[in-house]
Amino acid sequence: MANKTKQWATIIVMIALFAMIAFVTHLCSPMSIIVKNQFGASNFLSQIGNYGNFIAYLIMGVPSGMLIKRYGYKKTALMALAVGILGILVQWASGVAGFGVYLIGAFISGFCMCMLNTVVNPMLNILGGGGNKGNQLIQIGNVFNSAAAVAIYILMGALIGDAAKAKISDATPALLIALAIFVIGFIVILFTKIQEPEQVVEKKEEKDRYSALSFRHFKLGLLAIFLYGGIEIGIPTYVLQYLTSTPDAAVPGLGISATVAGLIVAVYWLMMFFGRLVGGAIGGKVSSRTMVSAVASVAIVLILFGIFAPKDVTVSVPGMRDFVRFEDANFTLVKKDNLEYEQVFIIETKGKVSASEILNRMNVFLLPKDRPAEQGWEEVKDVRWTGQRKEYFTSKVKSLSKRVTAEIVPSAEPSIASPASTVTTY
Repeated sequence: MANKTKQWATIIVMIALFAMIAFVTHLCSPMSIIVKNQFGASNFLSQIGNYGNFIAYLIMGVPSGMLIKRYGYKKTALMALAVGILGILVQWASGVAGFGVYLIGAFISGFCMCMLNTVVNPMLNILGGGGNKGNQLIQIGNVFNSAAAVAIYILMGALIGDAAKAKISDATPALLIALAIFVIGFIVILFTKIQEPEQVVEKKEEKDRYSALSFRHFKLGLLAIFLYGGIEIGIPTYVLQYLTSTPDAAVPGLGISATVAGLIVAVYWLMMFFGRLVGGAIGGKVSSRTMVSAVASVAIVLILFGIFAPKDVTVSVPGMRDFVRFEDANFTLVKKDNLEYEQVFIIETKGKVSASEILNRMNVFLLPKDRPAEQGWEEVKDVRWTGQRKEYFTSKVKSLSKRVTAEIVPSAEPSIASPASTVTTY
């Protein structure tokens, strides 16, 4: 019974590591939008952080296996988390230190992800008993991996907001979450007794004339994991770039907000979440070969449809067309037919919204001529309210203000405010 309890504790820790891998790995895709804006990088250069993250796998793959062989799974996981903490801190510092430092941080994080993957996958397979059961446990771990990926795209989309103004500092909450996950993970694993599988003691024998590359299934496996990595990361990364790039950019896109784009891309990972959930449920009875063959066949059909379907064949995505953002607001004077002037308040929006809806949700006040004296502030005569700090618009100022009536100025499209609404104030 005690042995089973220890085994489940190890399984839970390994699954938690699976989620951590996704959370940090998929920071790179939304971070590319930030890098593109803050450092003026091209689409290609903005993806170098992603390249660095996965090039680190190429460099660290074999050394990770050697570390496990020498120090075991627990110590290797702890080393990986320490490296991950360093990588996150370096990426965070890149907001001040520059693009090169960001790339170094992504590269260091890649080392961490490679080491964690080297620990997690074989451990879950061994704990599951190998074969279909071992694969089933890996699929369950991947369910949490996909859930973390969904979370990071939604979180980063909300933090970035306007892609054209994105900066590293916007990602601070996500980086702090990643840092906290690594620190907590380090402490938990440090005090968790992980049941290490027995290491095979190698005897000095005559060198085998066959290398791993002599076996066809090994070479096909290498090709499969190479293609899988490109598909898993490439699709959401470039969909995110396409959705957030403006229509007038060098590589034009749809120009929608990163918040909405993050939600759309998160759907990709949500579907992967359900796919892995089903895989985890049936993995003990259905072979990996059957599952891969079935889903790959369906994927080929869907991809061909996406390539050859006419551009006017679209689906409705909640939030993609109905979101509204206020781009600008300003006053101007317009001469009426009787040669009198009136103030016109012009609101520029991104997205479509009824002008009457804006008017119903807007209160217009005529501010007092003088700013009243309050605690810490002196009275200011004939104050120019434009550009004043929001702290000056106190309840006392509001009480001295006069509510005024506003109405919509008729235009070619009087019911729609896109790209601008015009409201007259009296």
